[in-house]
Amino acid sequence: MVKNEKGTVLFFVLFLSTLIMIQLTGSMTFLVNTRTVMVNDMKKLQARSCAEAGVWLAIEKWENEADGQLGFIASLSEGITSVSLRVRDDQYLEIRSEGRVPPYYRDRLLVYYDIENQKITKWNRERGNF
Repeated sequence: MVKNEKGTVLFFVLFLSTLIMIQLTGSMTFLVNTRTVMVNDMKKLQARSCAEAGVWLAIEKWENEADGQLGFIASLSEGITSVSLRVRDDQYLEIRSEGRVPPYYRDRLLVYYDIENQKITKWNRERGNF
């Protein structure tokens, strides 16, 4: 019985090892792509939090100083925020904030702040350039 089975076990082992290698290659590709997606989402959220921090910094500076400065750039622990301010109708403060996380993640916010009542009346994410 053993004399007639010349190399059948070898072919079976090679076939199984080939299947396992193909499966491992697919699994590694999936894991690398999953990690890349996770890192991209994390950086996008960091850019969003930088933009929000810029809004809150602008409101705090306006309430403390109210000197009418047109904007500022601040370096945060997660990234950079750039803010521009504009007074609309002597009642609303228009705040445009952009959060940036290197190399290319950005998030933009457009916020209207009621100066008299000291509250935010409109909060929108912005698309495009400003």
